[in-house]
Amino acid sequence: MWRSSLTFGLGLSLALAITPLTGHAQLGGLVKKAKDKAATATGAPAASTDQPARLPGPEITPTVVDHFLVGLKAEKVARDKAAAEEGKRQEAENQRKRKEAEAQLDPQTRHYMCVNDKVQADPRYGDMQKLSKEAEAAAKQGDNNKVMQLAVQINELNAGMQQRADSVCTAQQPKAGAAQPTAEQQAIQDAPPISPEAEGAKAAAMPPVDYGQIKELIYTYVNYGKRAGLSDSEKKAVDAKVKELREALKAIGMN
Repeated sequence: MWRSSLTFGLGLSLALAITPLTGHAQLGGLVKKAKDKAATATGAPAASTDQPARLPGPEITPTVVDHFLVGLKAEKVARDKAAAEEGKRQEAENQRKRKEAEAQLDPQTRHYMCVNDKVQADPRYGDMQKLSKEAEAAAKQGDNNKVMQLAVQINELNAGMQQRADSVCTAQQPKAGAAQPTAEQQAIQDAPPISPEAEGAKAAAMPPVDYGQIKELIYTYVNYGKRAGLSDSEKKAVDAKVKELREALKAIGMN
């Protein structure tokens, strides 16, 4: 009887010792399932430390980075040139439109506008402005004698400029009708547009598609890190020249 009671007591103790552990494991499983279910219900993605998918493009190596930097410098030059050419085209178009509008005015108004422009473009126009400022200062000081002396000089300068402008404008009186562009203006208008990225790819000795993809890869990596999905070796290649790459990308407007 005593041995039977002892056996029962040991069995009961062992059961009590095991039961909490089993219950804890079951509870942990239920908690994990509840969390997963809540995440699914809210649409929240499960936490992950996996490397994001790599953006498309050729492998980034130190040689590729060096060639790409050469391409970025060439692209910067091409962008500056394209901007200058566009400015010239716009100016030529504005001049053409202005001449066309002037040609529609009556001769007297057109002549007056021409004289005004020529006077302001005269080399002595700056001298007249300087004398005018001196006369204004003398008037504030109450020096009437100096004001009169300066007025005489100003009138002489102005008369000379008006005479020269009148002579030029009379000879250049435009004919009525549409204004035709000059040979220089026409050459500017006909110049083929410059593709800065194509110039960059050419300088980098890369196909345009590869050059564009490498640009996107490196720009994404230096600004957003893991989003580019670069391998460790690719990261090292970019990190070695990251300062130069940032500056070159910024120079072409990729901040």
